[in-house]
Amino acid sequence: MNTDQGIIKPENNAKDRKISICVFLSGFSCFAQLYYFQPLLPDLAQEFDLSASYSSLAISFSTLGMVIGLFTAMFVADSIPRKKLISAALLSSSVFSVICSYSPSFFLLVALAAMTSSISLMETVVSIVEERFHWKRTPSCLIVTGVSFLIGLLSVFGYSIWSDFTIFHMQMLDFFDYISNNIMMPIVALMTCILVGFVVKTTYVENEIEKNERFRSKGLYRIMIKFICPICMLLILFSSLFLTL
Repeated sequence: MNTDQGIIKPENNAKDRKISICVFLSGFSCFAQLYYFQPLLPDLAQEFDLSASYSSLAISFSTLGMVIGLFTAMFVADSIPRKKLISAALLSSSVFSVICSYSPSFFLLVALAAMTSSISLMETVVSIVEERFHWKRTPSCLIVTGVSFLIGLLSVFGYSIWSDFTIFHMQMLDFFDYISNNIMMPIVALMTCILVGFVVKTTYVENEIEKNERFRSKGLYRIMIKFICPICMLLILFSSLFLTL
């Protein structure tokens, strides 16, 4: 009989905890780098005496940084250990984000904004495309870059040659921001709750957690996933639709 089964080793607990913290911080960093300029656009326009279209360049250059970083990183990502590449990307983007706060010039600010997102943001998408379609890294990077560039053009043109075209009285960039933040996120969160709570069942997640340690909040977790979180997501979704329509 194997007496080692079911024994939780302290070193495994520590390793899993470190991995969870790293995944959380990496996701938070990428999300913050992509969105932190959007609520600052009115302040940027006022501080640097710019029009709305010029202030939106802060977001456009962040997207441009993803494209540049993708072309730069795709040739070295397979030769450099992934851990070193991700660590360097997160560290450099954090440093440039702090420097942005002290930029005396708007154009220096957008240049730094491009650098903050140059590597880290698109790596997840490229990795998913590689694994899903079994493509090599170079064509995966090129396709993801091309699609991102075409979608980004809609946001850029929304404040220039397509400025007269609006959806629900919103420019293209504002519409994409509204759809992603107020519609898609609540729907995805709601579907996740339904999947985990009623299809896969919460016991699947509970068993995974209890492989390493006791799940003390199991009852609260079930209530949150099955009832409280779905209701909150529906309230957010319907309130967003009501305020817009």
